[in-house]
Amino acid sequence: MSIARIAVLGGNVEAALTAAVLARSLTRQTEAVLHPEAGTPQPEPALVTLPSYNRLHELLSFDVRDVLRACGGTLRGGTVYRRLSSREFTTGFGEDLPAADGHSFHQHWLRLHRDEEARLWADYQLAARLAEGGHMPLLTPSQEGFGLHLDYRLYTDFLRRAAVHYGARTLDSTSPTDGDDLQSLDADLVIDCSERQLPTSDPDWHSVPGSPVEWKEVATPENPSATVFERQGKEVAVHVPLAQGGWVGAWNLGAAGVNGWSEGPWRGKVVRLGPAACRLSPLAGPRLRIAQIGIEALLKLLPVGGPGEAERGEYARVTTEGYKRLHEHEELHLALAGELPQPSTDVQRKIEQFRSRGRVVLFDEESYTAEEHLAVYDGYGVVPDRYSKALHAVPPGVSRALLDKQLRDTERKLADTPPQKQVLSTLHRRRSPQERPGS
Repeated sequence: MSIARIAVLGGNVEAALTAAVLARSLTRQTEAVLHPEAGTPQPEPALVTLPSYNRLHELLSFDVRDVLRACGGTLRGGTVYRRLSSREFTTGFGEDLPAADGHSFHQHWLRLHRDEEARLWADYQLAARLAEGGHMPLLTPSQEGFGLHLDYRLYTDFLRRAAVHYGARTLDSTSPTDGDDLQSLDADLVIDCSERQLPTSDPDWHSVPGSPVEWKEVATPENPSATVFERQGKEVAVHVPLAQGGWVGAWNLGAAGVNGWSEGPWRGKVVRLGPAACRLSPLAGPRLRIAQIGIEALLKLLPVGGPGEAERGEYARVTTEGYKRLHEHEELHLALAGELPQPSTDVQRKIEQFRSRGRVVLFDEESYTAEEHLAVYDGYGVVPDRYSKALHAVPPGVSRALLDKQLRDTERKLADTPPQKQVLSTLHRRRSPQERPGS
């Protein structure tokens, strides 16, 4: 069986993204058809991405400057956390920091950090400093190493135009909502991105705590360069800045909820993706990262001759592992904040290994880098019991010189970088080719 037609179900951003990526990636013999979903709610008014999401924009031949102009966006250098720890801290997106005498920067930092001779980990990262100060470098077409903040409605419209531009077809009829109807749909493969009721009775659904996020608009966000998470009693609020205004979403930490993910996301010819496959809190990770996990797994596995059991099993393994790692990122924060006495075994191992020897444990399908993990541990005041024994042969002055030089270089680059508001003002004065996303 060949795949001649793929139906993408949903009226949300995930469906538009999936249709655009498939239309761009598939051969001319395969048609992507976007089925809108009647009465689709706008689940959140603002979107956040990680730097890895830029891979999809590159696949779609998007220039990030066009995306920002058309979608009211800002560049994201990292995340600021307030009142989750005893101090405010920032995680910047990872960059390769210099090594010295055969040892990584983070081992030199740990050595001096234990003796209180080093500053916060984020102080040595340019992206973190840019995020804290509201600065951002001049824009390039790909803008590697940074995430984005985007207006949900504008970005969804932008992706729909891209899908049509690359050859996808949009139907006027609404999507079916019954699971049996999906299997009988006139398509060789059905990608379900819908916002339907969570399948809590589905034996494949793995539930985790969560609660709905309530959003409100703010007129003037304080910092366009960072996503901000702020503890407010038993609630956590996420602040997402946009080019004009911004949004704040809040949810309850203690709610039992019905978040989670499907451990059987590919049944028959129906593939679950986005909110149909996984729903997590913003602290775990951006919803566009959830969609990205599914899309990239599907692109690697989509066979020319039709889906088989091997493809279904591998899709389930890769996606559920990715969703689990996102959820564990939230567990890591809550465990270090004293809100989760019994985190998962893997999160316990991460914490124990860092406390013991300063080792950053990463598992397969992680969404966050070693540098981001380091910033989290440091932000919550975790100091390892020891560092690499091999460093004992290196004079302490070498470690001090390395950190001092990195700090000077970071502060010099920071001083040469304009405020993002100034960069955005220049960007939005230029005409945007909104009618031609892609090339």
